Amino acid sequence: MASSASSSSRVFGLDVVRSIAIVLVMVCHARWLIPGVDPQQTPQWWLLGHAGVDLFFVLSGYLIGRILLREIGHDARLADVRRFWIRRWFRTLPNYLLAIVLACIVAWDYGYLTGTKVVTHLFFVRNLMWNWPTLFPVGWSLAVEEWFYLTAPLLLLGWAWMCRKRGRPFDVWGVIGVMLGVPLAARLWFLLPGGEVLSLTRAIVGCRLDAIGYGVLLARLMQQPRISVWLTRHRIALAGAGLLVWAAATLALGDESTAKPAGFVLLLSLAPLGAACLLPWAMAQRAPRCTTLGRVVTFISVTSYSLYLYHWFVRFALLRLSERRMPWLRDEAWGVAVSLAVYVVASVVIAALAYRYYERPMTALRDRFSQRAAPRTGSQTARAPRRLAAVLKARVALSDTP
Repeated sequence: MASSASSSSRVFGLDVVRSIAIVLVMVCHARWLIPGVDPQQTPQWWLLGHAGVDLFFVLSGYLIGRILLREIGHDARLADVRRFWIRRWFRTLPNYLLAIVLACIVAWDYGYLTGTKVVTHLFFVRNLMWNWPTLFPVGWSLAVEEWFYLTAPLLLLGWAWMCRKRGRPFDVWGVIGVMLGVPLAARLWFLLPGGEVLSLTRAIVGCRLDAIGYGVLLARLMQQPRISVWLTRHRIALAGAGLLVWAAATLALGDESTAKPAGFVLLLSLAPLGAACLLPWAMAQRAPRCTTLGRVVTFISVTSYSLYLYHWFVRFALLRLSERRMPWLRDEAWGVAVSLAVYVVASVVIAALAYRYYERPMTALRDRFSQRAAPRTGSQTARAPRRLAAVLKARVALSDTP
C-alpha cells in the first residue's frame, strides 16, 4: 500500500488505481457514520472494501515484484535480501508503529487494551493463520503485505541457490507457483471438517498472500514484450474489471450457508486476478492535460498509505463525539453531512501532514542504512586484493629495515 513519492518515475495510471483503491476503502468504512446502517449487516458496503483491498494487494505485488525480479536473481546473496528488507521496512514500519501507538491509546480509553493484542500487532501475527482479538482493525491487510516482504525474497534466494547448485538457468516461475498455490491450499484446508468459518480466511495472512502473488505474476509477464502488449488491450481491462467486481460482489453478498464453499475459495483468487488484468491497461494511459486533476490524483496516491492508516482514527473520533458530546452528528441529517465532510477533510489533512513531516523523512533514511547492507560491487571487490597487496608490501618493507 505504500507508494513512492518520486514524481519523475511515477506512472499516472497506477496513481489512478491506487487513488481508486483508497477511496473505495474509505467509503466502505464511512458506513459507521451513517445512522440506520448496521456496519455488520451491510454486505453491499463490504463490496467496496473487498475491491479496494484487492487493488492494493495486486498493485503492491506488481511494484515490489519488479524490484525483486531486478535485484534478486541467479547470483543473489543474503545481503541483497537484507538490503531489500531495510528499504521496505523504513518505508512501511514507522507509519505503522505510530498508528499502533494511537490504537493503543484508543484501546486504553475503551478498556480493551491487553499485552497480547499489542504483541500480536507488533509482530504481525494477529492474523497469521488464525484470528486473535484486534487492536487495529485495518492492520490485517498490512500484516499480509509485511509477511510477503519477509517471505518472497527468501523464496527467491532459495530458488536461486537451488538453480546454482543444479546448474540450471534461473527463472521465477517455480516461486510464483508457490506464491499462488500455497495460500489456495491453505484456504482449502479450512474447508475440512472442524475448520474455522470460511469467511475468516478473507483476513488471514496465510490464505491471502496469493493476492499479492498475482501482482508478481503480472510483473513477470510484463517482461515479455509480446505478452505485455497483449495485456494492455482494453478488452483485457474490461474483463478484469468485470471479474473483480463480480468476485468481490459475490464474496460480499453471498451466503456461505447456501453457496458452495469451494466457490468462495476460488473467488478469493479470482478477485485479485481481475485486478491484475486492469493494471497493464492503466499503465498505458497518459496523464490528463488538466494539470489540476493530475495533481489531485498524484496527491491522493502518494498519501494513500497515511490515509489508509489514519482515516480509522478520524472515524473513531467522530463516533466518540456523536456518542458523548455531539449527538446531532447522528440524529440530524445535516449533522451526518457535517460528520462525513469532516471525515474526508480531516483524514486528508492528517494524512498530508503525516506524509510530509513523518513518512517522507523516515523513508529518506532508508538510503543511508541500505547502503551499509549493500553487497560489494565489482570495483569494491577488485580493490580488496590491491589493498591486501599494499599491506603485505608495507610489512615486508618494515621487516627489511634495521
